[in-house]
Amino acid sequence: MHEIKSVSPKVLYPMTTIESINPDTLERVILDIKNGTDMPIIRVIEFKKYYIIWDGDYEMIAANIIGKSKVNVEVVPLEQQNSWVSEENIAEQLAAVGMNALYDFETLGGFNYSEYPSFYKGGK
Repeated sequence: MHEIKSVSPKVLYPMTTIESINPDTLERVILDIKNGTDMPIIRVIEFKKYYIIWDGDYEMIAANIIGKSKVNVEVVPLEQQNSWVSEENIAEQLAAVGMNALYDFETLGGFNYSEYPSFYKGGK
């Protein structure tokens, strides 16, 4: 098991676009959490001081919709991810996802990020 932290769901950034979110699946996750099902731990990688969601987009959005102030995240070291993962590949992926992904996640989740990392704009 890796390091587990309790953080605001508003500090978790996506590695995918909103198009990857199935509305029916999201609704089921929201209902499960509201009905008392333990929310799975969201798996993240720490990249340039930001938490990037590796597995748990639905849980992050649901937590924001429900208004949870904290969620548990498992911080998985970058080198323990798939072989394609490197800092350069992650930066390219986040630039490809772009700023619109952040705005879309904010809109769907009903929250605002406190900052927008430059790598979503193609910066370093």
